[in-house]
Amino acid sequence: MVERSWNQTTIKAELMKLINDNRLTEREEKVIRLRWGIGDGYCRTLEEVGQVFNITPARIKQIEVKVIQKLKRVKMRPSYEELISLSPFLGEKKTRQEVEELMDAIENCGYQWDLKSKMFFNTEISLGIRTQGLDLFTPEKFRKWDLERRNEAIKYPEQTAAKRLWGAWFSKILCATFLWAFLGWIFVSWQIWFLVLLSLIVGFVCFRIYCFRKMQMPDEWLEEQKKKYSSK
Repeated sequence: MVERSWNQTTIKAELMKLINDNRLTEREEKVIRLRWGIGDGYCRTLEEVGQVFNITPARIKQIEVKVIQKLKRVKMRPSYEELISLSPFLGEKKTRQEVEELMDAIENCGYQWDLKSKMFFNTEISLGIRTQGLDLFTPEKFRKWDLERRNEAIKYPEQTAAKRLWGAWFSKILCATFLWAFLGWIFVSWQIWFLVLLSLIVGFVCFRIYCFRKMQMPDEWLEEQKKKYSSK
């Protein structure tokens, strides 16, 4: 029998909750039950579980890792109550189950909940999604919308790179500017403090102008959007 630490025991309890909430596929559930001894208390090895499904231990490990990653995403996601408080229309138009299914689709597309900004963010394509307007999506509509955004990222790499650059440095430059504005004068003379602060502000403005110009989509994209929405 595989020994489990206290931390793994905690994970086991969370895995049981995933199973009870019907968040796993049939195969994932069976693998986890066998690996973690859920039901009979016997934790089987990768080889033993592999023999049950007639697949390699490496494949069983992949399934287990995938479920653990799913568990981490579920723990990071906002609660149903928090989402409803941020987007009341979501609660009016969708059931709890429909909201959970929508969040599953969002997370499966690579978006993670950001606690500070209170929005879902995808670092791969540098795109954030606010909670307002989520009521307009179904899981299928969201997957289609996400695919369109990914295709745009491939078709317009320069704009995508600018979005990533802005997303990576915006908060850092802004934070550095505010910190220097309020604390810089303590360490240097006011003349140096002012010059550095002015440089930070000018640098931030130039950085913003550069990024937003690069992020501007070409006329070709605008025409595509006009055709797309005029046909609806």
